Amino acid sequence: MNLPPHLIVYAAQAERTDPRLEDQRDLQLRKLRAAALWGVGALVVGILLALWFYRGLAVVPLFTDSGFPEWTPAIGPFAAQSVPEEIGFAFGRLFEVAGAIIQSGSSGQIAATSRLIACLMIFIAILATYRRLLLEHYHAGGQLTQYHDYQAEAHSLGNQLRRVAIALAALVASYVAISVLWLILDVMFKQFSASYAGASAFSGLFVGVVTFAAVYWAQTVTPRHLIGLALVTFTIGLGGSFSLAGVENNEQWWQAAVSRAGANPQADWLFIATFGSVFLIFVVLWFDINGFIRLIVAQAENHHPLPPSDDTLGSRLHRWLRANSFGIIRALYFIAIVGLLGIGFVRFDTRDLTTVFAHTGGALIAIVIFVFGGLGFATWFPHPILGLPFKRLSQGIAALAAFSILLFGLGILNLAGIELLYLILIGIWFFFALDTILTYINALPPISDTVLREMSLETK
Repeated sequence: MNLPPHLIVYAAQAERTDPRLEDQRDLQLRKLRAAALWGVGALVVGILLALWFYRGLAVVPLFTDSGFPEWTPAIGPFAAQSVPEEIGFAFGRLFEVAGAIIQSGSSGQIAATSRLIACLMIFIAILATYRRLLLEHYHAGGQLTQYHDYQAEAHSLGNQLRRVAIALAALVASYVAISVLWLILDVMFKQFSASYAGASAFSGLFVGVVTFAAVYWAQTVTPRHLIGLALVTFTIGLGGSFSLAGVENNEQWWQAAVSRAGANPQADWLFIATFGSVFLIFVVLWFDINGFIRLIVAQAENHHPLPPSDDTLGSRLHRWLRANSFGIIRALYFIAIVGLLGIGFVRFDTRDLTTVFAHTGGALIAIVIFVFGGLGFATWFPHPILGLPFKRLSQGIAALAAFSILLFGLGILNLAGIELLYLILIGIWFFFALDTILTYINALPPISDTVLREMSLETK
């Protein structure tokens, strides 16, 4: 066989592979076994529950004319309330729809029943298998810094609480994804229906497949997986909301603001759930990487000169910023994600200025912190830590954001357009910021287990 010259050398060394290859294959096999067991169990549970929900029906349609029970049709024109009432409305819809989803199993349609059973199994499966093999994943991949960081807190109470938080976030994300998937299937298979036994088997198979995928993912969830989950949830959730949004006050959603997509009662739950799920993921993500943020902040401080010891205002401010740099980053992070949450939980209406302030103000705070604050974050750290490419990316994003403000002032971009652009820029910046930090962290020289044990004993 003729091989390219650069591959010939490998042909004679087929058995010489990285020692970690066997560990990686063993890990993959263990993940597949666990996911398959959960998938088969979910298949059986799905069929049994579907048989119970579909009892008395000779034929079960994919969708009924009413669609998902919790997506009620719009009644009357849209009018936002005060901010406290808007937040109460959002949480009220959460509880109202949660009850409707639980009751949707008896709605006589394959989509709603399968979605209910699948979300239930995903929640239980993730609670049971979340990060069960993460240490093995880090070890097999040679990600030793993340390995030691997670090893130190794998059995802590905080990690168990994060297990519950990510299970809730994944539950909401699964609801969004599965709802959109069934809407797509309804368009593809118009007027589809199946017999009592066939519908039960179909529901069980769907539940088994999605549970298999959830367990395979959950066993080795890394911070990169979490940011990927957040971005995917955001994309499909907003896409579904925009598709379902109707005309309100003689305006399409894109003629007003992004939040108008959540004003239509047929889509408001999807819109609220999307922002709520992303918020939970970002909270969990912070606790995953806050130790690494502390580390690179400490390293950056060592690169910067100490502030003067005189008692001038500038020197005192410099010393305060240096002493509280990590706390400032943490506060700005949570203020920004709460600002994003305001977009989802407060609908925008120019007839009520408090909603304009809460919705647009929250968006502006998130934009300023993530885009322009992100530029300062990238600039403050020396090149060896975050690197020049990330700094150039941050500068480019900030320049594009500033240019879009000019376009908004000229009337070329409206509020919905500039909000969408900034959401995309925030997603791009956050993804590359996380990837840059983790790449640097895992490139640090490894520390032996003996040294780590000695350091642990010294701190006790």
